[in-house]
Amino acid sequence: MLKRTLEMLKMIPQTNSNGRNHPRPNFSRNTRRPPASQQNSSNNPSQWQQKYDHYCSLAQATNGDDAVTREQYWQHAEHFLRMMSGSAT
Repeated sequence: MLKRTLEMLKMIPQTNSNGRNHPRPNFSRNTRRPPASQQNSSNNPSQWQQKYDHYCSLAQATNGDDAVTREQYWQHAEHFLRMMSGSAT
């Protein structure tokens, strides 16, 4: 029953508020990964130290009135400290 309902829903064209038909999005397109040079390099241990230092300096430089932002910077720094020590999950 569910399979038949899903098949029937696929046959119904999608329309917007002015009645024009629009195709369903195809989520299988553009599934290629970017080249290694463009991929996020957050798995690079040498950058973990840089990011740790960066967030520590931001936390230390944050105005004393903005405790929430300061704490957020400390949490980010702690994350990269765990990454460096190998205890991050």
